[in-house]
Amino acid sequence: MTTKNRIIDTLLATKRWNVEKVVAYLEESDFFTAQPHRHHREEGGLARHSLEVYHTMKMTGKWLNADSVAVVALLHDIATARHPAAEGISGHGRKSVVILEYLCDFPLKDTERDAILYHMHPSAKEIEYNPLAQCLCYADSTSAAKHPARP
Repeated sequence: MTTKNRIIDTLLATKRWNVEKVVAYLEESDFFTAQPHRHHREEGGLARHSLEVYHTMKMTGKWLNADSVAVVALLHDIATARHPAAEGISGHGRKSVVILEYLCDFPLKDTERDAILYHMHPSAKEIEYNPLAQCLCYADSTSAAKHPARP
């Protein structure tokens, strides 16, 4: 099974409201071929990074809600993918939340929203009591560290 199929199947398995719109957004963007700016700098690196984050969260956060883990792990960097509808929205975490909640009409739980908003800020007071967000920060930084930036 390809990375793309694993991500789509995992998201669809959540059966969340408007998850099909999120999948359509991913397919219309370059999410499955894009490379993040700082790590996983190869074609498809963004999708592979997201899947790595998902697997790490599943292993280290077994007590967390499985659907929430899938949502935040696989979609925390959705803003990194290029899509015409998202042009002009600023802020990495903020842009991901705007894409999901407004462009895709995909409601996030408060813990999911904070996890995505602050996934690059592990010491933010907003996630101090949010184990989902803390797990995402750990999994994201662990995945990024495995594939350091190249000059």
